Amino acid sequence: MSGANLVYWHRKREQWRMLAERAPDYATADYLRQVFELTARAIDGLEKALAGVGLLEEALALDLRRPRTTSGGSGVPPSALCSSRL
Repeated sequence: MSGANLVYWHRKREQWRMLAERAPDYATADYLRQVFELTARAIDGLEKALAGVGLLEEALALDLRRPRTTSGGSGVPPSALCSSRL
């Protein structure tokens, strides 16, 4: 995992927590928590490593879901590239 993945994995961890909270019974919720425990520990380890080198805040600021405002550096907005002709 890298810093760019951190925000993604935070979202996934939250999804897993919600799955466990919505489980039909305590046994299922406990099972789901156990399944996701290793990944949660990996996320925590990544956060500690990034904090250790001073990159945690920068990694948390990354969100790869944000739309780009230009297309590959040409300065042309993506909407201009997709104009329809009638």
